[in-house]
Amino acid sequence: MGLLTQLVPPPLAPVRSAAWVMEHVVETYDPAPVERELAQLERQLVTGEIDEETFDRRAQSAKREQGRATPVDVS
Repeated sequence: MGLLTQLVPPPLAPVRSAAWVMEHVVETYDPAPVERELAQLERQLVTGEIDEETFDRRAQSAKREQGRATPVDVS
């Protein structure tokens, strides 16, 4: 098996590298912080701490940040 693994990886190196990068991109994307921020904004809107304009502006900003962090579909 040792000889085979030494012969096969060089041609597959670009594929392995791309797979590694995609795996780490998907792992680093976590929608939870954005979801928490949106939930907090909604609570503030409902309780009257912020007005609708502020809510819209901050929610749009949070969604923009989420859009930048969207993972690449590896399937």
